[in-house]
Amino acid sequence: MNQQWLTGKVPLGEPGNEFSVKGALPDPAYFAAYALHNQLVQNNITVSRPPLSIGGGLPTTIPIGAKRTVINQYKSPTLPQLIQQTNFQSINLYAEALLRTTALAVNKHVRTTEESVEAITSFWKAKGVNLDGFRIRDGSGLSTVGALTADNMTGILSAMGRDKNFPQFYETIPIVGQTGTVRSLARGTAAAGNIRAKSGSIEGVRAYAGYFTAVDGEPMTFCILVNKFTPGQSRAVTNELEKIFVSLVGLKGGD
Repeated sequence: MNQQWLTGKVPLGEPGNEFSVKGALPDPAYFAAYALHNQLVQNNITVSRPPLSIGGGLPTTIPIGAKRTVINQYKSPTLPQLIQQTNFQSINLYAEALLRTTALAVNKHVRTTEESVEAITSFWKAKGVNLDGFRIRDGSGLSTVGALTADNMTGILSAMGRDKNFPQFYETIPIVGQTGTVRSLARGTAAAGNIRAKSGSIEGVRAYAGYFTAVDGEPMTFCILVNKFTPGQSRAVTNELEKIFVSLVGLKGGD
């Protein structure tokens, strides 16, 4: 039987009130086949066989070598497009997947998040980046025990600036005052349109890192970290950050 158990609490209220629940799908492929089967039946389309799944632990399965007919294909966006979506929208799930995927490209034997972090750390060390204080624990930066320094971040960005793939990477970073999570930041100032920055935030923490061009034309990297500010002071912090951004675009390469 395809039976699952849900446990939890039902909110108090009149019968018929709607509420949402969340649950894991033990076999997403089977669920998709099951939902498609039901929809076809509702549309009066004859389906001769029940929905099946390869693996997944369900009772009804197809042998690995069975003949299959392709009904439809969906091609993933390209890697640069996925990175841009991650950076523009701060999609934490994508960030975690990119950590694992990138680590596998460095070392095909990694199997865990911890091993992935080790592989990425070794990669940047080999590029000559100073990683003193670099203690990341995940791909999204949501871990409360993970940390890195501004020097770590600017070192990584600087090393990336010398990579052959830098032009594509550069385009994945939002533009201050125009796009992504920084589209509302520093609007109407000299910084708008002249800084590319990825934002990051959890409670009491604001961080921005990216690139700008100095007034003499020299490309620069930067990282700003604001830690443990008083709750309710977010607007004041934003005002000060906008002042810093304006001052950045007024710097010369030797400043």
